[in-house]
Amino acid sequence: MMQYIKNHEFLQYLKTTLINSDIPVFRMIIVFTLLYCVAHYLVLPYLDKKSLQRKSSKLAIITHHHFFRYVVLTLQGAVLAVQLSFLVSTENRVLDVILAGARIWTLTFALLAFYSFIDVAGDLLKTNSQLKGLPYRGIEQSLKLVGALIYCLLLLSMMLDKSPLILLSGISAIAAVLLLVFKDPLLGLVAGIQLSANDMLQPGDWIEMEQLGANGVVQDIGLTTVKVLNFDNSITTLPTYTLVSGSFKNWRYMIERGARRLQRNINIDIKTVHTITPDEKQAIIKNVTLALFINVETPLTNIELFQEYAKAYLRQHGSICTEMTLMVRQLQPTAYGLPVEIYAFTRLTEWTAYETLQTEIISHLISVISLFNLKVHDVS
Repeated sequence: MMQYIKNHEFLQYLKTTLINSDIPVFRMIIVFTLLYCVAHYLVLPYLDKKSLQRKSSKLAIITHHHFFRYVVLTLQGAVLAVQLSFLVSTENRVLDVILAGARIWTLTFALLAFYSFIDVAGDLLKTNSQLKGLPYRGIEQSLKLVGALIYCLLLLSMMLDKSPLILLSGISAIAAVLLLVFKDPLLGLVAGIQLSANDMLQPGDWIEMEQLGANGVVQDIGLTTVKVLNFDNSITTLPTYTLVSGSFKNWRYMIERGARRLQRNINIDIKTVHTITPDEKQAIIKNVTLALFINVETPLTNIELFQEYAKAYLRQHGSICTEMTLMVRQLQPTAYGLPVEIYAFTRLTEWTAYETLQTEIISHLISVISLFNLKVHDVS
């Protein structure tokens, strides 16, 4: 009986406090509950269903990163905090704690919503073919770092009950320490802006940086690091700012132009170089393979005749870019003979196909050298 009386008195207290008192806690609970039910049982399930029906749409990208969910949770916290701000009094510590929790809730999910917005914007921009090559990764990380710093500042000001402007004026006193702590992110941020503004690097570019052991395809351009997948399947991680402070070779233009340089030497035995005789002319004319490519009317040395043949052979080859530089020249003689350099551009840029073509051309030219009474230098 005594227990029943106590319970009855407690219920009467709740009724008086929540409904009949001047503090509209009951209405606050109703608003919060309605908002929660509408958002989590109607709006969000409807958006998820629509995104599943259109997997390639922009809505699918937004729901994938939970942007709407974070926004709803932020609004819930904001509505609760606004209502509680009218109820808090110095005599009610419980409501003070709940208000502080609601503000932290709002601030935290606002940060998550901001992160989600950055991810959504990055994915949407990547679908644009004209902007696909920009280093979004570094930009996204930079914005997220700024968001995290603002979050920490606002959270600290909330806990200390001080204005964020006051805290900012205090932070200026320890700016040197912050610059030291965030040195790499700041250098990476500036380097990322330079790389993007000058179109120096894009994900997917083939770069070569011998001093740091990088020779492969750029996988990721981050705020502080750039990851390169080398051709031996190893990963080289480069500080982003080294790509601006140092030098590197980017092969992107070669791939875009569809022309890759072929530059190889054949070392000729100098002792076999001589002026061609009439008998040699007749022998060359009788050789159908050679006669198709060279003009033997002009008196030349046998090595010059070989050079003319090599140029004619390259011009008729379907994989050689004849509109670009094409020459077969002699280099400075060395102890290893007289180098004849093959310099041209091929239409094949893929590594395996390029090496196969290079082997085919050099092998053919070496195989016909003897027809000009020339010999490849013997290192023995």
